[in-house]
Amino acid sequence: MYRNFYLFYILNFDKLLIIAQNETAQTKKSLEIVFAYIKYRDISAGIKLKHMKKFTIVLSVICLMLLKSSMAQFTDNIKFGVKGSYLESAITTQEGEWQDLAPGFGIGIFAQYDIMDILGVSIEPSFARKGINNFDPTLIYFEGSPKLDFDFKDQKLKLNIIQVPILAQLNLDMGMNVRVFGGPSFDFITKATHYTLRDETGIAEDFTFEMESVAEVTERFVYVDYTAIIGVGFDMEVNPIDLRIDIFYQHGFSDLSVVENKPALYTRTFGVTVGVGLNKLVF
Repeated sequence: MYRNFYLFYILNFDKLLIIAQNETAQTKKSLEIVFAYIKYRDISAGIKLKHMKKFTIVLSVICLMLLKSSMAQFTDNIKFGVKGSYLESAITTQEGEWQDLAPGFGIGIFAQYDIMDILGVSIEPSFARKGINNFDPTLIYFEGSPKLDFDFKDQKLKLNIIQVPILAQLNLDMGMNVRVFGGPSFDFITKATHYTLRDETGIAEDFTFEMESVAEVTERFVYVDYTAIIGVGFDMEVNPIDLRIDIFYQHGFSDLSVVENKPALYTRTFGVTVGVGLNKLVF
């Protein structure tokens, strides 16, 4: 009843004052009791609202502190930055015959999250340029191909590759952080190029010059090479950045060649990577 009257009082306050002035003493007394109750309800509601506001503020502060603590823990466990690699790569046949190693390079980024102090996981996408020296053209060309008609001084194969390694990182405290890492890498061959160099005789028989030719042979290779990486890394703090040096070996499991009736070809790569951690500059 009082709740209904309270609503009526809010909507018709001026009318109630007029009634209170014109009615009998008993009516006035009744209205005074009602007004007193309403005033009490208003004060109580105000006190409750005040406490609710304090509670809300305290709860908000606690939530912000927990969020800040969680973010601090997350940022302490994450490392990211840029990296560059020097590569020595080759191709082997299924019989185990190695084509000559050739220098190459890689550039990319890395992000590592430490699940616990001793164990982390990283993803390290990069672009790599790998090469093979003294490449045997009979591995990808059939007899009768013009590429087999000349006596070449040198032949090279170059591969452009997008690499996406996902690595488990074992962190060991040895005065500095030493990492033992390994895991799969998904390598996407975007371009394959065959370079040849031969001596060409000029108009005068005693005059010779070198002639280089370039042929794109991407269609003779698979698009995805499934590989595995193992290695060891060393982390050093050089404020305001972190320096990391990795030494690794990469072993290909996919037959690179799609040319029928030709030996299977597999990639082999040795590399040294220098990375610069940027997380301290950001967090």
